[in-house]
Amino acid sequence: MTVELISLNTTTAYNQGTSEGASAYHEWVNTLGQSSNTPIEYDMEATGGTITSGCLAAIKSFINGWVYQLHLPPAQKAGIYTSSCADLNNFASISHPPDYIDGANYSSGKSTSDMPCVSSSNWVNQQRHKQYQGPHYEPGYPNVQVDSRCANSWVYATYSVQNTSQGCSG
Repeated sequence: MTVELISLNTTTAYNQGTSEGASAYHEWVNTLGQSSNTPIEYDMEATGGTITSGCLAAIKSFINGWVYQLHLPPAQKAGIYTSSCADLNNFASISHPPDYIDGANYSSGKSTSDMPCVSSSNWVNQQRHKQYQGPHYEPGYPNVQVDSRCANSWVYATYSVQNTSQGCSG
């Protein structure tokens, strides 16, 4: 997996987010042939350890740019995947919040309303996905590991694109 770094400069991070949004849209619609109304989700993997305030500001700016770009006509639904406790709740307060969230939390069961660290007042209109179990083998498929998810949001059976992990640079 490739790790690409987000600049700690929030203006640069925002521009990186808009660039990633444009690239994702092009890949999704033009290369993969998906519908222009299919949601696109950004995989913001947690880097482990404590996220500094400067890094959090850069990540929020990046996602703000990502969502802004995907909302340009023809508008896409823009989501974000990360750990539910990796500051996911902070994206509710940016000027262009994600349309939906996809939070990973393995300790709180299958309910999308039970997402630790995410306020019950954020993303309440069928805007939540949840990864409640990490890689495991399903009966009958001994060679394929899957993550288990539940959703009360848009679900599409389409081709999946693996985004690169992101972290902060100095």
